[in-house]
Parts: sequence; structure tokens; C-alpha cells
Amino acid sequence: MSQGQPCGTPFIRNRGEMGMNRIPCLRTFLFGLCAFACVADVAGSQLVKVVDSFTPVAGEPPGTTFNLTVAAAAYKNGIFVFEAQVGGVKGLWRTGPTAGGFTRLVDVNTAIPSGSGFFRDLLPFRFDGSTLVFRGDDQGEFGGQAGYYAIPIGGGAITTLANQNTLVPPANTTPFGFGIGFPGGTQDYMSLDGGNLVFADNAESGNYAIDLASGQVRAIGTTAYAICEAGPYLALIWGQPEISGNTVSMSIGGGQGSSLYTFPLSGVSGVPDPCATPRERASNGSRIASLNVANPGGGNFDAFKFGTQRISGNTVVFRGGNASGRYGIYSTASDGSGLSELVSTNDAVPGGVGTFQDPVFGFSLELFVLGNEVVVFRGTDANLFQGVYAVPIQGGPVVEVTRAGDILPDGRTVYAAGGAALAPEVFQGDSMYGDRLALRIDFTDPVLGFGSGIYTIDLGDLIFADDFELP
Repeated sequence: MSQGQPCGTPFIRNRGEMGMNRIPCLRTFLFGLCAFACVADVAGSQLVKVVDSFTPVAGEPPGTTFNLTVAAAAYKNGIFVFEAQVGGVKGLWRTGPTAGGFTRLVDVNTAIPSGSGFFRDLLPFRFDGSTLVFRGDDQGEFGGQAGYYAIPIGGGAITTLANQNTLVPPANTTPFGFGIGFPGGTQDYMSLDGGNLVFADNAESGNYAIDLASGQVRAIGTTAYAICEAGPYLALIWGQPEISGNTVSMSIGGGQGSSLYTFPLSGVSGVPDPCATPRERASNGSRIASLNVANPGGGNFDAFKFGTQRISGNTVVFRGGNASGRYGIYSTASDGSGLSELVSTNDAVPGGVGTFQDPVFGFSLELFVLGNEVVVFRGTDANLFQGVYAVPIQGGPVVEVTRAGDILPDGRTVYAAGGAALAPEVFQGDSMYGDRLALRIDFTDPVLGFGSGIYTIDLGDLIFADDFELP
């Protein structure tokens, strides 16, 4: 059996022999059980390796392994998608649901469909369980080609969804150009769900949608519409679209800061209003947060402190802050009701020192991903040690998943750049499905040395008890 562990260690264990089920260490006193559960002598959930830089590649010369890039992996329905170089050739690969099998889906030797030459960049990418969509371009090598491309996860022909020659809707007079989709490698500018891709683009400072089945490209929010609020507050730069079902959450900003709204996938509609002239005021959205919404931590939200936002089902989660310097991750229904604070810079760091720091320190409270019941986020403590943490999506205890310097179950140590920092991208918007998370971790192996790997963990075992539900 394992030895007892203090509160905040990465793997909370099951005290089955004493009738205690999976109860995590709580940041608040819950049923009086935290101290007991955290010293339990038991076995339980842990991070498990999926693939790493020492995994041999079948069909390649002996000694050929996966050289993982800095990109995080996507996960759904037992399938992991990741980027790696194999024999010096960069590509997107899949593995699962059967363990041990790997398939190359696309690489930089793949011809660009509806164009000429070959892909040279394959990021960002998103995955909805059946289709992989990536932003590919030739990095100017073959005349300046770029676009969004789809490939069945089981393999097959690559389909062009939109490229540099696609006309920008609704006017359909000017093409998107080589800069389609805000190039830069961030997943926060594109989102995929249920056969629909949404993305942000410089054209009309707008958000756009593509129906993968029909190939139709249409505008869902552009500078033809504005957000008007008391203040007065005016915003008309549309960005950061995230989709779940038929709802799209968006960030709309300008010189007066940003606001967060949800709109139907069918797009924004508006009405004439002097506040928006010569545009129309957007009228069919639900406000999630703005400078006119009270922050649960005090005061109102600061319009200049909104960051990442995600949507899953009927729940929107976002990063915000107030004028007093408090930052946090907040949850609300997609109609803006039921706003709550999940974690903030006032909360103690499990297994760490002091409280969570603001986003300037290692993206603390800025980067996160949603599961069915869990929010996983990146956090930094007062000593600037970075870690990955989880909290129930409806509120409750914050627990550590792993942090810089931790010993993994396979004996490796989570690599800490500069003694404290994690890899730049440990997860992306599609790194979690249900309660299962895919993490990209740099590590040091006691025998093999430095490496990188994709690890997975079921966070339902880490967060939730069997005998009761958290609030």
C-alpha cells in the first residue's frame, strides 16, 4: 500500500477497506472529512502515459520515436490526437481507442487540396470525436496558401472548408486571404462541435461558421452589429467564438474593453438603435458578463480583465476580474443566470504556497478546459510554481492534478523550466471529454533523461465522492 499523503497531493485515493469512498481534500471544511481522507492508505486514480518521445513508431527504421511538438493533444471517445515529428516529418497523429496503435492523419508531405504544394504548418487543430479540423498553411513556400481543412478521424481524403480564396460573407466580394483565421497557433480562435466549425478572422473583425456537411461559410457576428450597454459602453470587434450545440459564446470588444455574450449558431440579429448607429444593436444574445455585471468577489467585472471563455452544454466558463485586482474563473448558464466564482486569486493553492496568482504569472487562472462536470485550469502559486488543478463545474473543492516537480506514477519527474514552470501548452480546448483529460507534460526520466509525453487521467475519481454530490 502507498503511504499517507498530505492535502494537495496529485492523486486522491480510495479508502475502500474502511468504507470511505473517493473524497477529495477540500479547500473548505466539508463534512469534517478532509483531514481523514487526505492521509488514506489506498490505491486509486493516476496519470497514465498514452505516448511519449521514447515510444517507437511501427514501420519506421529502428530507433525512430515520436518527437512531440509543443502543441497539446485533443481527446474524445477514447481517441487522442497529437502533433509530432517522426523522422523529421511533422504531422498530426491519432491513437486509440485500442492501446498501442498509431495512425498518421496528415503531415507536411501532404499535398494541399484545392491548391498546390504541401502543408508546412498544421496548427491549431480541434476534434469533435469524428472529424479533425486544422488550420493549415504553406508558410509562404508555395504562393501563400492557408485555410481550414477537415479529415475523418478514421482517415481519408482531406476536405477544404475555407481557404485564402474563399469570399468573406455576407458581402462575398473580398477573399479572406492568407491570414484567414488569425494565424498564430492559438486554439482560442476556432472551435468545433457537432459538425460545425466557428472561427474568428480579421475580416470585418468577425466570427464565422462553417457547416462541415454542406460546406457553407457564413457570418455569425461582424461589425454590422454592436453591443450597447450603460456607461455608455460600445463594442463591435467580435472574437473568441466557442461552440456547443446550437449556441456560440463570444467576446465582443473595443476601446472600452470587452464583454461576453452567447448567441444562436444561426447568427447575430439586430435592431436600429441610436447607440449603435450606423450599425444595428445586437438584440438576440444573452449577456454573460460585462462591466455592468456584479463580480461575485466584489464590485463589478472590469471590462479589461476578461480572458479565455469556454462553453459546454448549457454552461459557460470564463476568466474575469474586478477593479480591486481580483482575478478568477467564473461559471454561468448560457443565458447568463446562476453566476458563480469557481476559483480566484483569494484561494489557497492545494499542495502549493499562498494563493493563486493573476494571469501574468504563467497563465495562472487564464488557461482552462471543460469536461462534463469538471473545469481543469492552469495555476501558479506565490512561489511561482505552476500546476494543473481541477474544480467541479458547479463549484466546490479545488484539487491538484499535477504540478512542476511532481513525481509521476511511472517514476518520472514533471519538468520544471527554471525550477518552476510547466510546458507552454499542457492542454487545449478539446483536451477533455466527460471526466477524462489529456495532458501534454515535459518530464525527466531517471534513465532516459528529458522527454515529453501525453498522459491521461479520469478526474471523476479525483473530484467526486460516491456517497454524495458536491454542491
